[in-house]
Amino acid sequence: MVKEYQSAFNAFVDYRKRRGGSQRREEGIQLKIDKLATSPTATKKEVPPPDPFLDAARQLAREYKHISTSFLQRRLRIGYPKAARIMEQLEEQSAKEGGA
Repeated sequence: MVKEYQSAFNAFVDYRKRRGGSQRREEGIQLKIDKLATSPTATKKEVPPPDPFLDAARQLAREYKHISTSFLQRRLRIGYPKAARIMEQLEEQSAKEGGA
């Protein structure tokens, strides 16, 4: 029974070799990778646009001793992903100001 599977497998491999499908697909993938690697956006780090809620979050940070992502969600009435991004921006800015 193993020989039947092996011969079927070998027949399939021979068919794919004759057809050359996997080689063309691999070449296509390589072309896409090369294109992405040389694109101008792949080489420079994209800076996200300033968030309009960032100023409001800064004001809250000044008013309250401790703020959190969920605190920003409640106060600014925004979702968790946006609040988390704002918290990261605030933390980066405070690290830059503290290191300067």
